[in-house]
Amino acid sequence: MFQRSKFFEGLTAALVGYVKHQAKLNEKQEDGKTLEAHLTVVYKRTKVMPEALMPPEVPRKALYLIGLFADLSQGRQNGMATNAISCTEILSWLTVTGRNLSAWEIETLRRMDRGLIYG
Repeated sequence: MFQRSKFFEGLTAALVGYVKHQAKLNEKQEDGKTLEAHLTVVYKRTKVMPEALMPPEVPRKALYLIGLFADLSQGRQNGMATNAISCTEILSWLTVTGRNLSAWEIETLRRMDRGLIYG
């Protein structure tokens, strides 16, 4: 394991917060529609943006990790429930895509995944 600076810890926390926020918006409501769909209707009718629609701020230089996480998540193994992405799956994804990520980037992707799975 490596020592994180407060700067990188803050970036990781922002990214995990973003993933949790998106997961919350994607939750199905009683009528089968997502929370995001309901809030969008409220916004269209009132012209007032519901605070719950506004994602946490993520520094521009860290946004690429959201795209990497989305790409990595597409290969996720699902059984009865959504499973966490394993280190083996990450290694396979890195090999297939030819990516070379730092230890911080990989750990951040893993923490984003845990944020998505475990809230």
